[in-house]
Parts: sequence; C-alpha cells; structure tokens
Amino acid sequence: MAKQPITPTAFMAKRAEQQEERRTEAATQAPGDACAHLQVRLYYEDHELVRRVAKRDLQSSIQAFLVEAISARLQELGHAPIRDPGAGRRGGQE
Repeated sequence: MAKQPITPTAFMAKRAEQQEERRTEAATQAPGDACAHLQVRLYYEDHELVRRVAKRDLQSSIQAFLVEAISARLQELGHAPIRDPGAGRRGGQE
C-alpha cells in the first residue's frame, strides 16, 4: 500500500512538536551540555575543497576544522574560543 502524502497542516504540527521536544531536551541538560546546529550552505566545489583539505591535509573532521576556524576568528576579535562538542548524533547513535 502506498504512503499517503502528508498535508501541510500535519507537517507543520509535526515540526512544531519536534521543535518543542528539542527545546525541552535542551532545557533539561546541564547548561554546558546543550548543543545547537549551525548550518552553512556552500557551492559543491567549495564543499569538496573543504572536505578534501580537512580529511587529507589536516587529517581532521569537517566539524573539528570548522570549530577551529571559528575559534581562531573569534580570538582575533578578542573573544574566547569555542569548545567542540563533537559530531555525535541524537539518541546515542554514532
């Protein structure tokens, strides 16, 4: 049996529910343990360059590479560096 397409109303309701679950989860964690995602949109060629440099030249993950770059820029501006929470996934999945 084919899946029924989800209606926009049902989609928005599910999305609001998921956002509320994330807020609740973040609120119950210790203040230093809560994490948020930061997305960046790159052209494909730029993405490949960053991925290649991080993996081959730096022998690092893209996560670690970006955190280091952000920290370096913040320090140039006189701010404290940020910590790397790692690239763990929700629910203990790796």
